[in-house]
Amino acid sequence: MRAATVLAYRSTKSLPKHKREVIQKKELATNTMISDVVRECIEGGYIRDVEVDVFTYQIVMTAHGWALKSWYFKTVCTIDEYVRSSTDILLRGVLTKRGAAEFNPGS
Repeated sequence: MRAATVLAYRSTKSLPKHKREVIQKKELATNTMISDVVRECIEGGYIRDVEVDVFTYQIVMTAHGWALKSWYFKTVCTIDEYVRSSTDILLRGVLTKRGAAEFNPGS
């Protein structure tokens, strides 16, 4: 959803406050799906104890990175390569030994 992501970044600031608040609530609801999984991974011993909200936004911003900078990234990699590389970079820093044993970036 590259076009939608770019549009949201460009246009949100010009919306009336009540419309921005609607978008922000939807963003928080979407991020909750990610942060819930991060918490489950921490509780399961797959990810070390991290600041969940910061890590969640790192994941979201990495996902947005393709949309915002695809003009460059598509010259050096495919979207699948971007996802694999980004996932590897994000997770290697937070995985526990147990998590690393389960992590398979090729699948």
